[in-house]
Amino acid sequence: MLNCYFTYPFHGETETLAILAETVREAKAKARSMSSELVYVGYDEVEEDPFAEQKIAWVCEKPVEELPFLFKQGKQLALLFAYGTNCQCCLGYRIMAGLLLGSIVGYWLG
Repeated sequence: MLNCYFTYPFHGETETLAILAETVREAKAKARSMSSELVYVGYDEVEEDPFAEQKIAWVCEKPVEELPFLFKQGKQLALLFAYGTNCQCCLGYRIMAGLLLGSIVGYWLG
């Protein structure tokens, strides 16, 4: 996806309009259909979020400050475990659950 920029005059000043499109040609066609005064300036590539359609747990959605005490501590620990990954919170909880389950199984077997 491209974020294509166009300029146009508005009350004596130049304003900028961004149009999201697959190609520059498609963006120019959209601009022509809106107004003949739009002048193409350039574009930026838009990175698509790999987790856009994925549902996120309510604990991961909220900032740490808005959570109750125990959840706040758990989320901070989860973020510590999964530092630097794309889905830090969810991966951290999975790592913590694996460590907890592993320690319980180890205790039973030991």
